[in-house]
Amino acid sequence: VLFLRASVEGGRWWPETLLYTTFHFRPPFEPFARSQSKAYFNQFCVVLGITDKSQLEAVVNDLLKDGAQNLPRWQFDSLDVPGLSNLTRLATTP
Repeated sequence: VLFLRASVEGGRWWPETLLYTTFHFRPPFEPFARSQSKAYFNQFCVVLGITDKSQLEAVVNDLLKDGAQNLPRWQFDSLDVPGLSNLTRLATTP
């Protein structure tokens, strides 16, 4: 959440402990999993500093451009931002 919030604001926050999310398949983080609900997502937008899903998609796409050079890396591993943030399923259920 802090990494995405910093990215929305144009800053950087290096999530050192997220290295451990690269070892195995991880489900989305809980706030993002709950954000499948449109009502929950609308409340969670305030935390991320965004107004809608398209704004978050733009931030994630910006992080992924240029071969994901903007993402934190640990040797050969990098963050799965779309997976951990549940990007494709955000705000999809009433």
